[in-house]
Amino acid sequence: MSRSKALSLLIRLALICACGIALQNLIDTNHWDEALVHVAGIDPGTLLLALLGVGVSYAALTGYDWLACRTLQLKVPLRDIAATASLANAVSNMVGFALLSGGSVRLRGYGALGVSGAAVAKISLFCTATFLLGLALAATLGLSFNSAAFSGLIGLPPLTIQLIAGIVLIGCLALPLTTYVRREIVWRGRAFSLPSPGSMWGQYLCGFIDILATGSVLYVLLPAGHSVEFFYFMTLFSAALWLGMVSHVPGGIGVFESVMLAGLAGMAPTGDLLGALLLYRLIYYVLPFAIAACALLVSEARMIVRAARFFLRLQDYLLPSILSALAVLGGIALLFSSATPAIDERISVLNDYLPVGLIEGSHLLGSVVGLALLVVARGIYLRLDSAYIISLVLLAGGIIFSLAKGFDYEEAILLSCVFAVVAASRRVFYRPSK
Repeated sequence: MSRSKALSLLIRLALICACGIALQNLIDTNHWDEALVHVAGIDPGTLLLALLGVGVSYAALTGYDWLACRTLQLKVPLRDIAATASLANAVSNMVGFALLSGGSVRLRGYGALGVSGAAVAKISLFCTATFLLGLALAATLGLSFNSAAFSGLIGLPPLTIQLIAGIVLIGCLALPLTTYVRREIVWRGRAFSLPSPGSMWGQYLCGFIDILATGSVLYVLLPAGHSVEFFYFMTLFSAALWLGMVSHVPGGIGVFESVMLAGLAGMAPTGDLLGALLLYRLIYYVLPFAIAACALLVSEARMIVRAARFFLRLQDYLLPSILSALAVLGGIALLFSSATPAIDERISVLNDYLPVGLIEGSHLLGSVVGLALLVVARGIYLRLDSAYIISLVLLAGGIIFSLAKGFDYEEAILLSCVFAVVAASRRVFYRPSK
């Protein structure tokens, strides 16, 4: 590992530890009781407004992918773009590692439509850049108009904050103008094409709408009678999103909450703020992820149904689809398990036999294996010989990591069954990988 990578890892670990300590200092047992009371007291009208914000956000996220396909001159139907973008973002928001997790889902969706892997990688990079541009625009606008409110938090004079935010904002707005003159940049000896000026302005618009809609979901869930000014809230929200993203914690969980609680301290009761954050997590992260998981399973079920129609060669058509569906099911099980807290009783038993580093490492590796299974499922469906070996290795690793990260024997049994079925189907994988 290089020094830069080691330093980056240490900074992330320090950030996570600092946020954990901050959360522990900000929250006590009584706050959790107050949070549950706040969640139970949310009225249906507020929930509908929050769900509307989720819908607007996912519409903007669809715009990310549409702009990317338009820039790359890919003729993909809008319906397929909306479905793939929604699934990719629901998964990446929940498990983190947006380029890897969202990219794997996009590869599955767009790959079925004939889009190459290189093009899918460019779409994923384009979408990440769009999010960052929207985040930068929202944060700099907020700091420009709320410098006095953030002066105490950041520790800089308001004029200095305005100056820094203004320079970044001017740079953001000038970036699309440069593409009128130069459409290519060179970095580390490699040339990269820039989007057209129209596409880049579209990136700012979609990114800004996404951030605004996502923040509005949490804002409407705040307790009644709070004194949180909207533009201050959106600036703080943008900063919390950015810190959660750079920490690489799945969904930024813990990091995001600690920043929001610290920034909103004194503007509303801590227990009610915690309840709003919990409900925000459920509505914007868990609910779309659950829908995406069901959609992926339904998609696999449809493949099985279509394969069953070829009754003359029933087994040849059914088995790859079933194996692919089982691989997706195993991947989703690992991702969902990694995104949810382990059972305390099991963790206490594991701590007696395994070091903490191994348990935490298994938690992370379980997510990586889950994402890899989603990608390999496509190769299984295509009967590629390399997919057979890779899937067995991933399933075996998933079994080990499931037991090591929290003694999730239910998950290990499921993966063992999938391993046995795949291992017994060697003859199906007769196509050589290119």
